[in-house]
Amino acid sequence: MNDDISSEQAEIINEFLQESRDMLDQLEPTIIELGQSCQNVDCWQAMSCGNENCSRHNQNIDHPCWLHTGFLEEGQKSCIHCSSAEDCRSCEVFRSINGSGETMNAIFRLFHSMKGSAGFLELDNISRVAHHAESLLDLIRAGKVKMQPEHVSHLCSACDFSREAMEMVESDLNDHAMAQAADAIAANLELAASEALALAANEPVVVKETVAPQEPAAELSAEDELAMLIGPEMVEKFVQEADELLQNVEEGLLAWNEAPLDEEAMGALFRNAHSFKGNCGFFGYRHMEQLSHQIETVLDLVKSGGTLHGEAPADVLLDCLDFLRSAVADISQGGRGEIDELAEELAKLEALITGEAPVVEEKEAPLLGQILVEQGVVDEDTVDQALQAQAKPLGEILVDKGIASEEQVREALDSQSKPLGQVLVDMGKAEAKAVDDALKVQQKAAPQKAAKPKQSAVVRQDIRVDLRKLDDLINLIGEMVIAENMLVRSPDLEGLELDNFGKAS
Repeated sequence: MNDDISSEQAEIINEFLQESRDMLDQLEPTIIELGQSCQNVDCWQAMSCGNENCSRHNQNIDHPCWLHTGFLEEGQKSCIHCSSAEDCRSCEVFRSINGSGETMNAIFRLFHSMKGSAGFLELDNISRVAHHAESLLDLIRAGKVKMQPEHVSHLCSACDFSREAMEMVESDLNDHAMAQAADAIAANLELAASEALALAANEPVVVKETVAPQEPAAELSAEDELAMLIGPEMVEKFVQEADELLQNVEEGLLAWNEAPLDEEAMGALFRNAHSFKGNCGFFGYRHMEQLSHQIETVLDLVKSGGTLHGEAPADVLLDCLDFLRSAVADISQGGRGEIDELAEELAKLEALITGEAPVVEEKEAPLLGQILVEQGVVDEDTVDQALQAQAKPLGEILVDKGIASEEQVREALDSQSKPLGQVLVDMGKAEAKAVDDALKVQQKAAPQKAAKPKQSAVVRQDIRVDLRKLDDLINLIGEMVIAENMLVRSPDLEGLELDNFGKAS
């Protein structure tokens, strides 16, 4: 692009910058969602395949099945679950490894649009990087190569480069200064595509037999590996965005409580819940992901015209929201965001869908005799003897031992049979203090009704302001400065000695 450009061309460039930044705002979370959804799976296991004659059956083969036994490229076309290339691309295994077609197409279109607009404006470096990113995506979505974790990193790097290049364009009206950075990003993308094609061309190799699995070597769990990658700044950003998304969900649910939501409002409520669930999944907060996924399922049913059971479904969702808020607050203070009442809340949400009363298993408190045996206070025989004595009515025990007559027993009918602990103390088999300690343990282990979590405040270090309000504020300040200058330089005030006025201005 020539250095001397017209005001009209400058305006076109500014429009491009605004549109491209909006596209990047969509691109980055979509790429993160893609990286989160892609995972290696064994085709025979994912499809519950019973074809034992298949060369992949009971084998862990890194080579993608659609290029091996499937119908893409040089595949053997022997897979019993597909009959065409289109079947392969829509298969559950393909979607798990290479991402869903909808997500891949969305990312591809955004890079494609950016490439076209940048090329038209002769922003060659931005266009070149977008082209290489688009080429890599085209290979993945067509199934010619297998999606690799580093591909997500390369695509994110392309987004970062584009943002930096746009800042340069905003100041210089060209991207010439980004040529070296563009060379590096484009080379990485091209190398990634070449290596992926080379891997796709290799013969399938069995990684390990899965019929007789070996004991797994000690290694970090997926959660631990993820925790090592996620820094404090990322967690802080998650907390801030989660707090905002939950606020939006709460406002939508409160509005729903007042009156049925229209299609647009229900769609916005669903998207906020979906975004929150995706963020929780990416950061590895499993309890929050499970609960928000079930909330999303309920909202999706309503959005698609289904009917929920129960009189106030929004109230049930609001209760779940309280647990999510407490979990987010726990994360902001260094916790893991675990929800102790997860099973109960999931059961309530499931009841909204099925109409069946929620069933939650309650933990049975340990028996006192069991506690005393485990503590070594008494042996099992002594406990059995005490239980047999406890089983008899107190009056019968007293009569059998000749301690009281039947008449005396009848006079004491309001008395209750002794508890097991008291019987053991009377028998001299346990001390009163040991029995009291065991009773305290039993009381602590007894199931209690889940209490509604106390709301904890999320610690935030930022403030969000509507851009239009900021624009209005800046305009007002500009008008005040202009008015001040006009007043101070007014010819009507020349020659007047106005000390206080000068200080005020």
